Amino acid sequence: WVVENQIGRKNLLIDDCDAKQSVYVFGCKDSVLQVK
Repeated sequence: WVVENQIGRKNLLIDDCDAKQSVYVFGCKDSVLQVK
């Protein structure tokens, strides 16, 4: 998973993932990302 350039997003959600997967977050500011 790649999440890039999100600004001011408070409701980002990744809910279809596996514990063996990676999440890369780049260039985000003032944002909230939930990984379930």
